[in-house]
Amino acid sequence: MTTTTQLDMPDPAGRAELQQHIEDARDSLRRARTALLTAVAAGRRGGLTWAQIGSALGTTRQSAWERFSHHIEAHP
Repeated sequence: MTTTTQLDMPDPAGRAELQQHIEDARDSLRRARTALLTAVAAGRRGGLTWAQIGSALGTTRQSAWERFSHHIEAHP
């Protein structure tokens, strides 16, 4: 097993850049989750069935319903 020492770490500016990449990815993930929830809600309002939404997501009707229905019902 290898251990990372302070000498193996990037310089402080490099670490700050690595941290910024993580924060940017986190923010992108949040935006993507919001966009997906918005799209699913719009699909339901537009008359899509849970089966159609599940198909678009590559999952089952039941999985789509379990994942999104409580969000949509709470925030119509």
